[in-house]
Amino acid sequence: MATVSYDDPLLGYEALNSDAQAWIDAMLHSTHLPSTSWLVRGKLPDGIRDEIIDLAPTLSTADYVAILRSLLPSGVGLSKMEAFGLAIIKDEIVDRMKRNLSTEYERRYVATVTGQPSAAPTPDLTWILDLAELKPAAMREIALSYLGAHAQWLTDTAIDGLSDFLEMTRSRALSLSNAPGPLGVLENIKPLELELLCAELWESMGYEVVVTPASHDGGRDIVVTLEGVGTSVTILIECKQWHNPVGVQEVRALRGVLDDYDSAKAILVAPGGFTSGSGSATEFAARHKRIELVSADRLLNLLAEHLGERWHLRIDNIIMWRLRFLAERG
Repeated sequence: MATVSYDDPLLGYEALNSDAQAWIDAMLHSTHLPSTSWLVRGKLPDGIRDEIIDLAPTLSTADYVAILRSLLPSGVGLSKMEAFGLAIIKDEIVDRMKRNLSTEYERRYVATVTGQPSAAPTPDLTWILDLAELKPAAMREIALSYLGAHAQWLTDTAIDGLSDFLEMTRSRALSLSNAPGPLGVLENIKPLELELLCAELWESMGYEVVVTPASHDGGRDIVVTLEGVGTSVTILIECKQWHNPVGVQEVRALRGVLDDYDSAKAILVAPGGFTSGSGSATEFAARHKRIELVSADRLLNLLAEHLGERWHLRIDNIIMWRLRFLAERG
């Protein structure tokens, strides 16, 4: 275990949570510490999370699983922070139950706070660690589904912890020769995930972003606005997560939407590319300067530039926070 001075709690805390190897050693041997409060728990320390994630492929199976366990909900009941946050919206939850609109999480929460026998509102998830070596992809899918189902209700720390869990498992998978890199991740995300990733991207460029509900998006998935001194520029963004190149019909349709909304520009994002040649999508866009086509290469460059080279490791975190924001907006 890394040497850490126990004479000063503040110095000890800073030492453990600013050095990746020291944090890992302390997490694996926390009984050696004067207090477990010295460790950032439930998530990875912000300043060294990337270093810890990079070390994931080098850890023994036992140590890797132990670190993952610290990031998962253990089903031990409501934390103080969780209880406080849910108490604020208790009346809303009870009202939803009366109208048969409540989720399983909300029903478990009400049962817990009213003293009824019940499972913890956030069920135990540590059992998926049994899949860590034999079926790591299945383990990831379960954790991702769990996070998606509970994103609206989990605390920030719990969401960060689950996102760190997913990032660590992705980092370990990337150590395998057949694991997908940035392009593979981009090609395999779902249509809504592509929209949310693009929303994060354009927001990082300084735009105000609104993701349109899928049921009535009017031919555009995202509306972004850039405010200037006395000016406001609105851009429509449509995302197509297709395996085949997008054709001219879709570009023509976007041209019509552009006129309907009196926007400065429309962007069509399609990792699968666009048709080329006479009468193609690329030819049509070239003749209409207010339409921009963004295929995989261009999108990957933008993602690396604005979200960082590690964006593909953080994809689960990005998507879950965006989903939570959408849920809160209703």
